[in-house]
Formats: sequence, C-alpha cells, structure tokens
Amino acid sequence: MKRFPVFIAIFLLIMFCEDTEQHSQNFTNKDSVSFETGFTVPSLDSKFLEELYAYQMKILLNPDDNSSKAEFISKAYIKEKNVLITFGNAKKINPKTGEQISPALIKRAAILDAKRWAAYGINWIKNGTEIQFGKINEIYQGLNKEIYTFQKGDSLIVTLASKVQ
Repeated sequence: MKRFPVFIAIFLLIMFCEDTEQHSQNFTNKDSVSFETGFTVPSLDSKFLEELYAYQMKILLNPDDNSSKAEFISKAYIKEKNVLITFGNAKKINPKTGEQISPALIKRAAILDAKRWAAYGINWIKNGTEIQFGKINEIYQGLNKEIYTFQKGDSLIVTLASKVQ
C-alpha cells in the first residue's frame, strides 16, 4: 500500500512536465502531412517556412498594403494542392500579469490565430486583397491540419495547412 502514493507522485510529475520538443527553436514536424480528409501538403522545409512567416508578419506592420498581402498569398497558397499555409502566434506569458499561461491555452490561442489568418488568406485568394487585416472577425471553419510548431522569442507559433474550398 505504501507504493501507491509514490506511483501517484511519479504519474503526476510525468503529466505536468513540459514537452521539451515544444521549447526547441527549430521547426517540429507533425507526424503526418497526409490528410485522411482528402488533401495533402507537400513537405515544407524550415527555410521556406521562415520566409513565409516573415511575409505574414510584414502584413501586421502595414495592414493597408495590398502588395504585402498579395506577396504572402503568392507564397502561402499552394495552388496544385489547393492548400493555404498560415501561422498563429500565442504569447507564453500574460503581458498584463507577467504570469505563465497554461501550455494548453497557449496552443489553442495559436491555432485560433492561424485559423483567423486562414480566413483572411482564403478571402484574399477568392476576392482580392482589398479587405484590410483586422476587419474580419472570424476563424476558418474548413478542413485544416497543424503541420509544424516552433518557438520564437516568448511565443509559440503553430503552422496550419488549410484546404481552400
């Protein structure tokens, strides 16, 4: 009977330890980029993803610049696969309180941000880049798959592939 509390302590320790892969500065490829739902994403190298992430961030610096949006779409939209690649950012520390945010909440926020970028990107693909970033208040509800995660500064970045329908 004395071993039971030790077992619980070890189990809880394992459950609450952080995944060291999540703190890597490198891209972490998800298990599969092939979708059961009928679409696939080609293998994407880290240099391409870093450049694509920079294009997406360029839109934040000047949301009114249609050329930045067009440039991002030209790189992020993989026409032959009908897939759009977007990134979602989530801070790991609450900027107001300075407290660490739960890893599950960080991941969820990053995925929702990537889905919001997907909503913009798909709208820009279909309707042109006239809609300014910051004017849509929705997330993409279609088929998507998380394909990479990485750390950048104090943020978790999730890379999402979304089927353009």
